[in-house]
Amino acid sequence: MRRPCEVRRVYQDPRWRALKRAVRCRDKHVCQICGKLTHDPGGVWTDGQGQIRRRQDHPLFPQVDHIVPISKAPELVFDIDNLQLVHAHCHQTVKQKRDRSQRMQRDDGW
Repeated sequence: MRRPCEVRRVYQDPRWRALKRAVRCRDKHVCQICGKLTHDPGGVWTDGQGQIRRRQDHPLFPQVDHIVPISKAPELVFDIDNLQLVHAHCHQTVKQKRDRSQRMQRDDGW
């Protein structure tokens, strides 16, 4: 498993920015989990309770996700075929739940 500082370096790497743009174009700004268009509010926005939020906190904000997590396959970290575009909401709910449940399964199948 990679340490947090190593993972942070991945997201600061110039190759990551280029890959993010390429994945957004390839996936046509559509979430690969739910099939809906992603949305970047372009700045701060106000939620339903009137709270001002950061743009990346918007539920439809586009996020590039590693299909096979970095911790399981560090060699795929910059492989575009291991990346997908997802909404922030889908990434935080559906994908993370799926990853957690897979981590909880033991190697012997129990």
